[in-house]
Amino acid sequence: MKTNLVRLTMVGLAITSVLLMVVSCGPSPATEEPAAEEPVAEEPAAEEPVAEEPTAEECPFVVVACDVIVDLEPAGDWTMGAGSGVMVHLYDTLMTYKGEDTAEIVPVLLEEIPSVENGGISEDGLTYTFHLKPNAYFHDGTPLDAEAVKFSIDRQIALGLGPDYYWWDMDRLEVVDDLTFKIVLKEPSAMFLNMIATPWASRIINPTVVKEHEVDDDMAMAYVADHDAGSGPYILESYERDRRQVTMVRDPNYWGGWSEGPHIDKVIVRWIDESSTIRSMIEKGDADIVTCMTYEDWKDLGETEGITALAYPAMFSSVIYLNNQEPPLDDPRVRQALQAAMDTESLIEDVMGGMATPIDCQASRVYNGSAPAKNFVTYDLERAKALLEEAGYGDGFEFTCKDPGCFQESTQVLEVWQSDLAKIGVSLSIEQMDMGTFFSALNNPESPEVPACHICNTMGDFPDAWSLMNYNLNPAMVPPGCCNASLYENPRVTELLDMAKVEYDPAKRQEIYQEIYDITAEEVPLIWPFGFKQMVAMRDSVKGFEYSLGLGYQYFPFETMWLEE
Repeated sequence: MKTNLVRLTMVGLAITSVLLMVVSCGPSPATEEPAAEEPVAEEPAAEEPVAEEPTAEECPFVVVACDVIVDLEPAGDWTMGAGSGVMVHLYDTLMTYKGEDTAEIVPVLLEEIPSVENGGISEDGLTYTFHLKPNAYFHDGTPLDAEAVKFSIDRQIALGLGPDYYWWDMDRLEVVDDLTFKIVLKEPSAMFLNMIATPWASRIINPTVVKEHEVDDDMAMAYVADHDAGSGPYILESYERDRRQVTMVRDPNYWGGWSEGPHIDKVIVRWIDESSTIRSMIEKGDADIVTCMTYEDWKDLGETEGITALAYPAMFSSVIYLNNQEPPLDDPRVRQALQAAMDTESLIEDVMGGMATPIDCQASRVYNGSAPAKNFVTYDLERAKALLEEAGYGDGFEFTCKDPGCFQESTQVLEVWQSDLAKIGVSLSIEQMDMGTFFSALNNPESPEVPACHICNTMGDFPDAWSLMNYNLNPAMVPPGCCNASLYENPRVTELLDMAKVEYDPAKRQEIYQEIYDITAEEVPLIWPFGFKQMVAMRDSVKGFEYSLGLGYQYFPFETMWLEE
């Protein structure tokens, strides 16, 4: 399987935007001159539902997000900035997550969520029966039926671009009738519904569009990289890679319908990395809602008239990956010493301004199943010195930690750690790493550029601790330089992860998690500086915003939002 590397870094990884064009009410510079080839599928017949063209007087709703954006291939994108920020509005999914503090799975294309009680899940946990809503159709009017679902999932698996991981447990998919299909698993999975409810798992693509635009058996990858083939409430108008900007227009004929009242008819999503630029845009009114800013900028925006700054729980965490197979980091005592030299309290208060939370196991407290680990290593320089002495490094050692700039404060975090490490005789060199080189190295663990230590951020696909731990601790997740970025291997932990996956009893699953927490507290496969709080700022004219823990802080529910005049 090829794994999309942006999945684990998620935020703040794109190259700094060089060209900024002010977007103002009326036709934006991005859309005044449309390209010769329209980014929407071929012009449908008059009776088919298509989006109305926005008038020149309409004011686009401007969002600033951040991430590594490559293309809009629904089977390949595994990012947050595009995945939940754009794709969920273009492509309907079978189900999704809802909730600010906890994540409830709710249907989108489905009539209901399968369960044992409603007959949707067989008693042996192997067969899932799904019923589609009867009135769904794609943007060109083609019905969205069970065959389209099968086509989309088969295509995702065939392309193998990363999100195919969600279907590893599937043995087969059977179409029963136009609105019914069954999925038979290879073995029971307590995580299956959680996995396919993520915004990356089940984007349903229009088979007609794919077949019409397929070139050299590419399954229309080249076409859908910047064209729309979905059924969602918005239609892709344009995707400008060089400017890192997407424009979407509301589909007034969306099969799911629209509530009465005002709506956002046109959305521009821009990916920008510089916090100062992001702040300036919303202050000037060139953006309506922003994220990806530093704490200081977020705080100042909260004190600015006409702007509201909000913070929410988040699945994202700062993480320092240590190569568990390279001396001296291959010694658990050394890794314990490095963690004991990290003053997380200072990082949270002084670097993050309190906009972060401590982590005392392999998942922050927003994840279901998170609980304190026994003997978790906390800040203690004397203990760190003793551990180094015991490991044979009483005189210290030197090592380098790479910083690819995964989040705004990453260098500051390393500098605070560097200062404390010096007090125990360990010399840490901080090296900035080009993002392209970083990605290439992680994709090839044999590369000499693979860092022995690097700082980044990560999150699970859904808010259960198993999701995050499976990525970080399971050597079966490949390539190892990406998902299991510390190259950690412990057969017992791998066995426990497999056990938790098939355990439906929450109490028994919690016992399994606790054993994982306690083992890893001793072995310190990686270091968690803190868990993020997600900071969002919006102009007071923005109404209808609701945060989603499961979809992340770059998701904005445009379908229920509007701008107050």
